[in-house]
Amino acid sequence: MSRWHVRDLIKKELATLGAIAEFIDTGNTTAKPTQIPWMTVEFYANSTLPECYGGSHMREEGTIELNVFTDAGTGEAAAFQAAEAVADHFKNWVQADIEIEKADPPADFGSGDSEGRYFGVIITFDYVYRYQL
Repeated sequence: MSRWHVRDLIKKELATLGAIAEFIDTGNTTAKPTQIPWMTVEFYANSTLPECYGGSHMREEGTIELNVFTDAGTGEAAAFQAAEAVADHFKNWVQADIEIEKADPPADFGSGDSEGRYFGVIITFDYVYRYQL
């Protein structure tokens, strides 16, 4: 799991993109979107290592998984367009100590149906977070 600073900053940034898609923080909550499309995010830390030997400067590398949803049975265009717009927003995004290094192209969830209610698209971002102990 990614450090809180990464999670908090990314979620705050996603909340500013309401014109693209509503951000719903689904961390330990039930999703109750008020608009379509809507998006949520998951975080995966891959490693945390010292930047140099004997120092207190750390480097966390991880993956941010952005999930964008539209209503099932309404086509895929709105979900892909919203996901691509968010990915474009984060390309080359650097915020103080967090850097988005890569955004993968969007892909749909399996058969394209998430629990029969939503069509989902996923984009993954690789990030680096540098901090000091």
